[in-house]
Amino acid sequence: MILEYIKDNELFYRVSFHSPIFNRMSVGFETIFKQHEINSSSLKNRYQIEFIKQGMLSTIAYWLDMDCNLSVDDLLDVIDTFYSLN
Repeated sequence: MILEYIKDNELFYRVSFHSPIFNRMSVGFETIFKQHEINSSSLKNRYQIEFIKQGMLSTIAYWLDMDCNLSVDDLLDVIDTFYSLN
């Protein structure tokens, strides 16, 4: 649902991903991780979470820069592939 909303408001988010609001979005992802009880108690896990978070945000920013030329479902497949790697 988040990606559909971003796509529907593509121009706003394209500008936003290249502005200070990007940091606020990053904090939003941290909140989502906490809600899903993703463990951030160890230093190593915090680095892993940061890697995943920044990778997701950068991938979405790239998608926006490419005029959302990939469907939301395909983008989710890309994100899920990297998120589920161990």
